[in-house]
Amino acid sequence: MRNLPYQARSFGAVICMWSSFCHLLTQKDQIAAITHMHRVLKQNGQIGLRQGFVPQAIIDLPYFNQPNKKLHSTGTFETKHIFKRTLFGLQTKMFLHTKETLTRVMKKTKINYTLKYKNIGKRRRLILTLFS
Repeated sequence: MRNLPYQARSFGAVICMWSSFCHLLTQKDQIAAITHMHRVLKQNGQIGLRQGFVPQAIIDLPYFNQPNKKLHSTGTFETKHIFKRTLFGLQTKMFLHTKETLTRVMKKTKINYTLKYKNIGKRRRLILTLFS
């Protein structure tokens, strides 16, 4: 995802579903993935990126939605957005974005986008749409 093996302007749409983007734990990797998805997008194409499900218990943590902290700083904010999850007996780490933290990443890409919450499968999901 950080280095897509396709020529520029190859696809009319790119969809990144489930929690694949969440497994990119650093801002550098997240920006690389978004930039490469945008690179392979045809003129007037769209990219849909769905952030993984963030349980309400995590959203309610006092530090989770603090927009004044720096994303991916050397301090505590980065680690407080990385959560461990066990799925099918395997433990994995996920970076769970809020609207504020994903906005900070997108500002660094300088790509046109919209960002909104949408209920999908009875769960509130963060949806990022990029435009070519």
